[in-house]
Amino acid sequence: MFYGTTIPTCLLVINKKKPKKLKDKVLIINADAEYGEGKNQNFLRPEDTEKIVWVFDNMVEVPGYSKIVKIADILDEKTNDANLNISRYVDNAPPQEPHDVRAHMLGGVPNVEIEALNGLIAKYDIAPADIFSDRGDGYSDFLKRCATKGMIKSYISDHAGVLSAKERMHGAFEDFWIEAALAVNSVHTDMGIAEFAIKFTNLLVETLEPLGILDQFQCQGVFANWWEHSYTVREYTEIEQSVEGKETKVDVKEVIRIKNVFKTISSEGFVASLVSDDKIASEHFADELEELHRLRDDAENAQADLMAYVASIEMETDDDDSEDGDEEKEPKEPSVKEVETYLKSLGTDEAKASLKQIAALKKEKNRLGREVKKKEKELQDKIDAIREELTEEQCEDLVMQLLHDGFVEELDAYLSAEVQKTIRAVNKLWEKYHVSVTTLLDERKAAEDKLNGFLAQLGYIPKKEVDA
Repeated sequence: MFYGTTIPTCLLVINKKKPKKLKDKVLIINADAEYGEGKNQNFLRPEDTEKIVWVFDNMVEVPGYSKIVKIADILDEKTNDANLNISRYVDNAPPQEPHDVRAHMLGGVPNVEIEALNGLIAKYDIAPADIFSDRGDGYSDFLKRCATKGMIKSYISDHAGVLSAKERMHGAFEDFWIEAALAVNSVHTDMGIAEFAIKFTNLLVETLEPLGILDQFQCQGVFANWWEHSYTVREYTEIEQSVEGKETKVDVKEVIRIKNVFKTISSEGFVASLVSDDKIASEHFADELEELHRLRDDAENAQADLMAYVASIEMETDDDDSEDGDEEKEPKEPSVKEVETYLKSLGTDEAKASLKQIAALKKEKNRLGREVKKKEKELQDKIDAIREELTEEQCEDLVMQLLHDGFVEELDAYLSAEVQKTIRAVNKLWEKYHVSVTTLLDERKAAEDKLNGFLAQLGYIPKKEVDA
């Protein structure tokens, strides 16, 4: 809520008509540990908001998150003395990070800490033996396939259990979507938009949560993120004319949120303005789209070839003109025009040959650029023609595909984040215990002996000291 400060924000909800459950009591929620990190300001993610609202509406006590406190306890002079510090009543401080001294000294990962991972890896059918080798003394070593953080990430990401979990979640979602898709068409008749959102948020939770990959609030977050999800309908250039008569090209990008798609469906039905150019192109002009992508790649490669050739030409600079303060600055890459001017000033046969090569590369780049613009216009004309002819049934089919694809995108983002959480937990054990103090001391001794050997050969220290 506030920029540039860590001051906590407290919201007070005053209700003169409290339910009996809260009579002479206060529901305190401490939600400051659950948020998304932003550059200038942190923010509440959809699942964070859903959790706050759910706990508040249901007046639920969640350990480390919420508590119902008697007002008498708050006012008690011997204990709280009317102190309303939130953490005094709901302490959400994370448990202290365990550190096994024996493991730090002699190596190995404590089995107790591996067992603490169980919830994060078991839901993907990953057994501790898949990552660790039990030594039988209460400690384990990382297997060779998980010898580095990168290898741990690859192994977990590609594990059959992780892939199977994603497949199960997608299968359950498709079952959910069958019922949700049927209801989309009725938001302007039998069911309102708000009613749809509430009903199918709950249905998504009931469908996905039992699989044990995402919790209730994450499932609600998937729906909330989808509700705010947006896609680009069209991109085009308009010519704007100023008062002075000067014309300016303006790039326009039409973007629509899913919740606004529902508003349009409710008021107008399935109309062509909801269908994206990309969806029309992929459905009707797959070959043309593929050719356009190839041309764009060729144009980018031609630009790269030109810049690489220009960068390979060494230009002599007058060092005397540079100031002392500029010596540490990285030299600026010359432009194509600057290189051409420099080569023309040389007038040598080699310079003329280089100019000819630059001209050929520029010609190819410009040719491909024109070809890309031509194909883009041809494809856009075809898309516009199709858009004009779309029937309501065709619009419904394409819009439903867009709604479905947006939902899958948000679901996959949550599933990926959950896998990353497991990877980070295993990597933390690797960071703590993969190298013991004994190993570090041995490596330091070996490096010290090697250095002393060099110093002895150079005569800086007596050879007998090295042998000792």
